[in-house]
Amino acid sequence: MLCTKCGQEYEGSQCPRCDGPVILVNNSDYLARRKAYEEKQALKDRSASSDKKEKSPGDYGQELVKRVQKRTSQNKRKNDTGRQNRNNNMKAGEDTKEHSKVRIARRKVNKRMKMIAALIVVLIITGAAAFGIYKLATKKNYALYVSYNGKIYDIAGLDSNYVCDEKNAIFASDSKTFYTPEWPEQIDSDKNILSVASDNGRYFVTVTYDENKTSRKYSMYIWNKDECVLVTEDDLQKEIVYISNDGKVIYTNNNVINDEGSTNGTSLAMSSIMEVKKHSEAQTTLIEGNLNKAYVYEAKHIIVCLTNAGSLYTYDYERKEKPVTVADTVMQIWPASENTSGVYTGNADSLNTRKDVDAFLYSKSDGVYYYSCKDAAVHKIDKKTDTDADYIIDKNNSLIYRLSGATLTSALYKDGKTGDYIDIDSMTKEKNYIYNSASGEIVYVNADNRLRVIDNNKITDIASDVNAGSLSKVYNKSKAITYIADNNQYYMNSIKEKAVLIFKADSNTSTQGTHFYKNRIYSYDSDNILYSNTLKGNNSSQIGYVDRLWLGTELK
Repeated sequence: MLCTKCGQEYEGSQCPRCDGPVILVNNSDYLARRKAYEEKQALKDRSASSDKKEKSPGDYGQELVKRVQKRTSQNKRKNDTGRQNRNNNMKAGEDTKEHSKVRIARRKVNKRMKMIAALIVVLIITGAAAFGIYKLATKKNYALYVSYNGKIYDIAGLDSNYVCDEKNAIFASDSKTFYTPEWPEQIDSDKNILSVASDNGRYFVTVTYDENKTSRKYSMYIWNKDECVLVTEDDLQKEIVYISNDGKVIYTNNNVINDEGSTNGTSLAMSSIMEVKKHSEAQTTLIEGNLNKAYVYEAKHIIVCLTNAGSLYTYDYERKEKPVTVADTVMQIWPASENTSGVYTGNADSLNTRKDVDAFLYSKSDGVYYYSCKDAAVHKIDKKTDTDADYIIDKNNSLIYRLSGATLTSALYKDGKTGDYIDIDSMTKEKNYIYNSASGEIVYVNADNRLRVIDNNKITDIASDVNAGSLSKVYNKSKAITYIADNNQYYMNSIKEKAVLIFKADSNTSTQGTHFYKNRIYSYDSDNILYSNTLKGNNSSQIGYVDRLWLGTELK
């Protein structure tokens, strides 16, 4: 085979000339995918040769041109015939000559009008086709990627193609879209320990660590293709919370005091590049110096901050106005989940990019409260304070669910008023559940290892002997789920369809990395070996070792 990196022809799994990419696809998987590819190409060829093939806009444009040419040729023959007849009848009267001139003039006008109309139609169709091609070209091209041994491979095609080294890929906040920009001269990329890209790829933030320095080991930069600015240089560990499309970076400074990662104080700051006297400088705003927790709601441009003293407030990082106090003596906050609308959990990501996010929960000694970011309205939703619980607010059915590590309870919830909670079912300590906000259904595993669905307080059994913690959503399939039972991993296209055995598994296998891509299911076992199978579970193949699997986009 030919090396994708240097072009050397070789046999085996890796190029001996340049240590190029390791080919991850094994022979059985390659042959299966090659067969599917050839069948698909054959089908395309048959479709192309069919008399009933669908015509593209370009085909229609060519037909219009041919019709115009045919009509022009016919008109020309008619004109030639007309001239011949007129030459043979030179002795006709003057009236006949005048009428012939009028008819010729009309033909010429009609001919010009038809040609102009046909040209306009062709231009419109060509323009529409070009606009469609432009839209297609600017759309993100999603592919299936894996990382292994510090390298990233694209496995969307028949072969695994080397993309880049992981250290050269800078991911956006979604951890799926990544960029491979040229590093600025001011940054030693070998010392890079953390880099994040803005969603549009215009700005990047990088944190480096120099272990050879006795002090000021951490350096943070904000940069783009035109400039690079040093923001901070100190001994405080950094965590990037958010970087906006215009280069605003929200981050924490952690004073780490030992090798175990213990901290002695955390602050929250925001920095951006400003032009001062035609020179780019970093402008930094200290938001909170005694931080406990911070969460960014991107759509609302606010940061939800909880201090170590128990003060809870919101801060608009765009307007930079005075913080809005929510409550004091706060014990805990439950931000909105990034993954599903209506879910509030203490395990939420620090960044929420959902457009509909508008609330969070917090607890005091007398219970749990709901806070609306839209109008600052507050109302109590629970008299009990359970720091381990998650909450699901099902507005369509006027219900609120409390899911702890032991029980699933629910209460009526309407117009800001909450009824008494009643026990519905048991739960495992993993709180293994999936909520569908559109249908109001909760799929979960109870303490008896039964896979169930609850809809408007009605419970239906799905499967038994399900491993606790093995229930997961399937990426790129809105209603599909997967779980492990009897040492097998199962796939369900929806909870109303039959479960399909797709892979062998064990108690250590994680299903969280299961993906759907081009009519196949991809998942890896406890040994990090990646497998793929059809939706019917009848064509399993082993691909190779992976450290991570994701469906994403590489952008330059």
